[in-house]
Amino acid sequence: MKRVVVLGNGGHGKVIQDIINHFSAEYQLTGVLDDHYTSTVNNGSNFFEGPIFDANHLADLYPDLLFIVGIGDNRARKNVVDQLDLPLYRYATVIHPSAVISPTSQIGNGVAIIAGAIVNPHSQINDHVILNTSSSVGHDCQIEDYVHISPRVAIAGGTKVREGTHLGIGSVSIPGVEVGRWSTVGAGGVVTDHIPDDTLAVGVPAKAVKYYKYN
Repeated sequence: MKRVVVLGNGGHGKVIQDIINHFSAEYQLTGVLDDHYTSTVNNGSNFFEGPIFDANHLADLYPDLLFIVGIGDNRARKNVVDQLDLPLYRYATVIHPSAVISPTSQIGNGVAIIAGAIVNPHSQINDHVILNTSSSVGHDCQIEDYVHISPRVAIAGGTKVREGTHLGIGSVSIPGVEVGRWSTVGAGGVVTDHIPDDTLAVGVPAKAVKYYKYN
């Protein structure tokens, strides 16, 4: 079995740990790194613990060791990946066995696909994406890096969700729309038209209510 260290021990990190510990035939959980780590797992002396950026040291010492960033916040997840600067092949993709993934879809590295998620044919899921509980990605969709698709989100066919965007719980898109980079669609929002970059959109239909400014 491949050994995996989860980076982050908050809520999302614990979900990933649970999948590896109880449902994975491919991976063995061999460490949890978190800057505020409190151990809840007793795996003996071979279990790695410590701050997140100890991953650089562990990666050098153990070339076979894989990692996954178990942090739900998209910008925080990207920040960890950027600072670690590990090659993509060092990131595990963890998939709950109840997820349904079309064999014609493409799944990147460092992806977490949680219980009941569905990825339909010819869709592309890029790196470090979260497909949360019972979410659905339609056919021919493009989900870019660092996207977080919350529980019960339904993305219709041909939709593009650009880098770093967060789709809130229960939100929906109609076919063929695009949600811009680093935007947020609020819980229950219905996307019927293009959402620009760096935008908070809420409601039915989803309308922009705030624009973010980042350096």
